[in-house]
Amino acid sequence: VEVRARYDGDIAARVLSMLQEQLCGQLTLSDITAALGYGKTYLSNVFKRVYGQSIMEYYMQLKIDEAKYLLRDGSMSVSQISDHLGFSSPQYFSKRFSKLVKMSPRQYAFSVREEWTTPD
Repeated sequence: VEVRARYDGDIAARVLSMLQEQLCGQLTLSDITAALGYGKTYLSNVFKRVYGQSIMEYYMQLKIDEAKYLLRDGSMSVSQISDHLGFSSPQYFSKRFSKLVKMSPRQYAFSVREEWTTPD
């Protein structure tokens, strides 16, 4: 069991590395399986066992976390962030962001800027 866990961890880490390298692009499960030479079901099961989420859910979470960072930074518009992170449209980006963060990108940007400008 320990050897398998280590092996699973290595495979999952390779997937994670690909996700991080392609954060500003578009990566599909097919791209990942082709690059690593494993079947979709096998790779999906290993990743979920190690990280507790599907590969594509995890990838979306990484993108949204980066979007939150960029929104806090304030140097890019929602449209620019959407394009930068490889979303097909600003509307799709906003929909995915809202689903995971429970507020729109604009609401999020406003809320974090307010936190920083409110005196203690």
